[in-house]
Amino acid sequence: EISDLNKMKATSKEDINQQLMEMDVASAKDLNKLRRDKEKERALSITQGIEGISGVLEGANDLIPLYKNREKKDKVEKVDN
Repeated sequence: EISDLNKMKATSKEDINQQLMEMDVASAKDLNKLRRDKEKERALSITQGIEGISGVLEGANDLIPLYKNREKKDKVEKVDN
């Protein structure tokens, strides 16, 4: 009977250890997935930021000819006066 109890204890300990290892593996997988998701979010944020800056620069680029034309017009008006 004692031998059977010792075998049951050993089996139970092995089962518990196996379950703990499986939990560790599952936890590591979850952390890796979370890390990948966060890296994707970061990359998307950087891309959106760059696109936003590009949009601002394009808008400013469109204003430069207007500014130059206004500057020329002001010079012409000064000469005419």
